[in-house]
Amino acid sequence: MAWVARLSHVFHELRVVYNARDAASAGVRQFLEEYYSFVKELNPGLPVYVRPFDGVREPYVAVRRSDGSYATRQLTNLSARAVLRQIKELTDVALPLDPVVRRRQLADIV
Repeated sequence: MAWVARLSHVFHELRVVYNARDAASAGVRQFLEEYYSFVKELNPGLPVYVRPFDGVREPYVAVRRSDGSYATRQLTNLSARAVLRQIKELTDVALPLDPVVRRRQLADIV
C-alpha cells in the first residue's frame, strides 16, 4: 500500500462525506476506524476532511486536484477495503502536484 503515501503528492485535499447512522455508510465508518490514522500518518500535510452528515443518503469521497477540479466516487454499501480501492483509483489517474504547492504542504508539518 505504498500508493497511500502518494495522496499528498497528487491532491490538495481529501474529503469523506457519510451518514453516521445509515447502513449504506457502514463501510465508510469501518474505513475511518481502520485506515484513517494510517492515511494521516503517511500524509500529515494533506487536509483530510471527514464529514458525518445525517442528510447524506449516498456516502462519497471527493478529492481536489491541482487544477482546482474535484473528482468524486460514490461509496454506497462498500466495504472498508472497497473504499480504499476507490481512493486508490482516484490516485492512479491523478497528476502530481506542482512542486511549489508540494513545498507549501510540507512546510505545514515542519
